Amino acid sequence: VVAAVAPRVMHLRAAFEQATRDGDDDAACGLCRLFCEMGEAYMPLIASSQDANQLAIVDLLSLAARHANRRVATLPLRFFYKLSRAWAQMPDGDASGKLRLRHALVDPFAHLAEACLDHAARTDDDGTVEDLARDDALLGDDFARHRTDLFDALGDCAFFLGPDPVLDIIGARLRTALSSSPETSAVGAPHASRTQNTNGAAVVRNGGGSASSSSDHRTAAEDAVEAAFFALRAVAETVPDTEARVVPAAFALLQRLDPAWRAALKAATSAVAAYANWLKNHTTELLEPVFGFLVAQLEAAAALAREA
Repeated sequence: VVAAVAPRVMHLRAAFEQATRDGDDDAACGLCRLFCEMGEAYMPLIASSQDANQLAIVDLLSLAARHANRRVATLPLRFFYKLSRAWAQMPDGDASGKLRLRHALVDPFAHLAEACLDHAARTDDDGTVEDLARDDALLGDDFARHRTDLFDALGDCAFFLGPDPVLDIIGARLRTALSSSPETSAVGAPHASRTQNTNGAAVVRNGGGSASSSSDHRTAAEDAVEAAFFALRAVAETVPDTEARVVPAAFALLQRLDPAWRAALKAATSAVAAYANWLKNHTTELLEPVFGFLVAQLEAAAALAREA
């Protein structure tokens, strides 16, 4: 059945790509819904050792998950959740077929993790920096639900790939955000702020032209750092206590974060809390930076309370 459907899927892929080029997010969303329904309907065949060109559907949904429009990109997340579990439940009697399928699915799940980090970054339409620093719930149901979906999807990627490949992606994003200067404050130069158009697609405004003065001072580095620590927290349950590459490097950077980056500092604090058990095995090298960071956050909160 899938072999017969695959050629039609490829035809629809061309229509999806054309809609993407034309900026027709409504058409792209409608096609993506069709792809998702098709993928879920044929899940037993997709997650099997048969060679029926079923990866054409997976590749198409991987492409949709990387769409610039948040509304389109989040639609395939449930498919990838079901795919990861369907693969895990494949019978052990066909170990070679299961392994072969896993190799074929590594890239789609890695691309999904990267897309989750892309879409985790806040846009100007999602609320002010102060809103995000105080409480995610203040940003409204749409953003809160969006973040919940991405949180779960990152966990699905770590479930399928294992934590190391996802941590590598997160670590690379964090290093990139902080790499333009040895001093984090030099990294935090004002950038062209991002918003969403009426269909949800990302739009760039030069000079940070937001109605909020705090949003005017939001930086590209802060967005990326906040999203990276959000992602780090999302995969915490899958990370073994012995992990000694990405998480230590991330926490060693805590004291380099710009004190003005309230949203990023909040995300980093939540990440530290999520790795409390992991930290028990890494106190020697991380006690000073982590403890110093947390003390600084408490002192800053106390100072704000006194000013209020």
